[in-house]
Amino acid sequence: MGILESNILKFIENTENDRTINLKSFMMIKDGNTLFRFSKKPYKFEDKQLLFSVTKSITSIGIGIASDKGYLNLDDKVLKYLDNSNLYSFSSGVDKVRIKDLLTMSSGLKDDKLFEILYKKDWVKEFLNLDFVEKVGTHYYYSTLGSHMLSVILKKATDVDLADFIYENLFKPLNINNFEWGKSPDGYSLGGMGLSLSIEDMSKIGVMLLNKGIYNGKRILSEKYVNNATSTNIVKQDDKKQLKHSFSGDGYGYQIHIGKNGYYRLDGAFGQICLVVPDKNIVISATSTLTRVENLLKYIYENLLSEDNFLNKSHFINIQNVLDDKIKTLHYDLPEFFDIPKGFKKFNNATYKLDENVNLVDKITLNSTDNGLDFKVKLTDVTNYLSSFSFDKPIESSGVFMKDSFYEEQKYMSFAKWISPNELKLFIYYLETPYIMKYKLKFEEDRVDIRFFINCSFTIKNIEVLGKLVK
Repeated sequence: MGILESNILKFIENTENDRTINLKSFMMIKDGNTLFRFSKKPYKFEDKQLLFSVTKSITSIGIGIASDKGYLNLDDKVLKYLDNSNLYSFSSGVDKVRIKDLLTMSSGLKDDKLFEILYKKDWVKEFLNLDFVEKVGTHYYYSTLGSHMLSVILKKATDVDLADFIYENLFKPLNINNFEWGKSPDGYSLGGMGLSLSIEDMSKIGVMLLNKGIYNGKRILSEKYVNNATSTNIVKQDDKKQLKHSFSGDGYGYQIHIGKNGYYRLDGAFGQICLVVPDKNIVISATSTLTRVENLLKYIYENLLSEDNFLNKSHFINIQNVLDDKIKTLHYDLPEFFDIPKGFKKFNNATYKLDENVNLVDKITLNSTDNGLDFKVKLTDVTNYLSSFSFDKPIESSGVFMKDSFYEEQKYMSFAKWISPNELKLFIYYLETPYIMKYKLKFEEDRVDIRFFINCSFTIKNIEVLGKLVK
């Protein structure tokens, strides 16, 4: 076995043994060819995955294409587009902000307030009334709301929504057809989050950037924009000289992170990344349930990008075949099914009213089926989501649940098992998002004690709460 194969196996071993790394899928491309790839059960390589802030990098590419086509200039003031009808009042300082300052997270903001305004109707109005306290172009502050303004600007400049513009000018030339893109309450495609792509399609975008804006011989984005977008335009002040960022780096381009050795990446919450390695002609992509990116990058740099891997090109031949036996063993620790205890509780649309809780869950309803149950959750804002379970096999279905910040339909796999006649555990693996949820329900007469766990979320918390039977 060649050096590269052994180092790939070492990489897999390291990431499997590191509890801060929980990969769903992984892909490594060199010289335009896939060296190896894998997905871990129950996740599938071809499924779309919510990419969170990778969306920001795609939005940046859209801005670059619009600039190349003459629709806008990066030095344009944002008010030219955001307040072109003089509808808004706005804070001091915002009149100096350019498109480039939004791209580099240096608009002068010090507080994004995204989750405070998430469900408000007019995000442009909210953005224009934030406090722009730093000198424009000098201070890095991560702002998803600022990234969303790039979507609004592109729509104002081109009269085409961001998702449609990206499809025609980026996705279609790259043969990317299976995607989803969330919208803000005021109808714009989200500029800073909300895009779902398969890992293979995300990797195509990395290959286009690696090739300086060209894909399959066609120019998609100007080389000038690619060079500027993937170079350090500003330093993340909070990250300076901190060893914990020795691989992920403290540089930032146009909605793109710059790491060690100048390798740059598209980076989304909870471990969704596309890393571009120009000097080795490599693109590496990963999707995760919950991964500490700095630790993942450490193993990528040390195991996959070390110089001894590239001494003999023959090592790149048929690597996937060598790895297949190992890859087949990769999976999440899925629940085991137990014999159903005698006298277990059955439900006929039993509804429990929950005590006040931070997740704003108002009621749960359980209804027994032939060999399982349906479980409905009702939030105080009247949002409902229903999940189905079996006691003897996993169920694959779809239902409404939180994506990044909004409830949307998505695929899941569910498991249920009785621990005792009055104690039930429910498990839900959302297959297109990183979320893994667990419920432990203990029933006593007309009460239920609920313990809820979710592996990661911006808005949903782990809670313990009591419920009282009302129906």
